[in-house]
Amino acid sequence: MNPGDQTSAAIRAAREEPTPEGWFTLSDDIMRRVRRIVRPSAPMIAFSADGSPAHGPRFSRVLVAGRVLIAVLRRHMERSALRPEGVELEVVDDRLVAVILTITGRYGDELLETADRARQETLSCVKEMLGDDPDFTASSIEVVVSDIVEPG
Repeated sequence: MNPGDQTSAAIRAAREEPTPEGWFTLSDDIMRRVRRIVRPSAPMIAFSADGSPAHGPRFSRVLVAGRVLIAVLRRHMERSALRPEGVELEVVDDRLVAVILTITGRYGDELLETADRARQETLSCVKEMLGDDPDFTASSIEVVVSDIVEPG
């Protein structure tokens, strides 16, 4: 039997195999997640030390991709023992106007304190990455606690 025959036999066998129950639901879920991963991200203006969107003597603009900020926020939250479930950015005219941070709380923790800590950590991280936008404050950050889990 040559390799071409083996391939043809394998293809026939795969086509004759019944589709597992729930496969299409799983397949749709996988594709939805893939699309979220590879979706283009909005560029956001990085501000200079004086709160201006212009940098240097030529007044150039520096833009940071949204997916870069999301990755940095996720890593920062994980190091801070906060459990990020999701990070969404709202960008208007290349300017970050809001962050929606979804986290998982721990049973027994004060959720308001956890949310406030997450908000302050997010604000610090955004300011470190994008500079000091005078219009982006702690009130620009919404924290959603999506679940409560046992410690450990």
